[in-house]
Amino acid sequence: MEAATAVAHAVGPAHLSLEAVAEQAGVSKGGLLYHFPTKASLIKAIVERHLETVATAAGIPACGGDADADGDGVALRMMRAFLLTPVAKPGGAQGFLAAMAETPEMLDPIRQHNERVAACLRRAHEPEIAMIAFLVVEGLRCLQLFDANPLTEEEIGRIFATLDRILGCPAETA
Repeated sequence: MEAATAVAHAVGPAHLSLEAVAEQAGVSKGGLLYHFPTKASLIKAIVERHLETVATAAGIPACGGDADADGDGVALRMMRAFLLTPVAKPGGAQGFLAAMAETPEMLDPIRQHNERVAACLRRAHEPEIAMIAFLVVEGLRCLQLFDANPLTEEEIGRIFATLDRILGCPAETA
């Protein structure tokens, strides 16, 4: 997976090849094909791994029905994770979009992740505010993916600090 992610970042998902991933990983193409029979299955695994990393950073439970999940905390950790995540390489989204247009079921892990997030956020003290934080994070992520973000880091920081205050957790203690 590390090799596949490295190749995807280096050449873009549209140009990702199973041969390049096998070479980067130091395995035979046959060995790679045993685990990922198609390029689509490999890209889907990359997406799932990324979503797992995001979920772990935000403290999103594996099961969206976890009654112990703290919706306010999930919203705050999502914002923190966004601030700590490096900006995506401009233009990197096109390859994933092309792959997803070709194979719509690649969106399934994203849909499932978003359902888990929403289930957690519904348990927040003020679910609507927690959902606004989710929409802000996802909107900013999309703007970054398409290299169309007009906001400065300082402006984003102030927006998140405002959401921190509204969610009941001052930015300096979060």
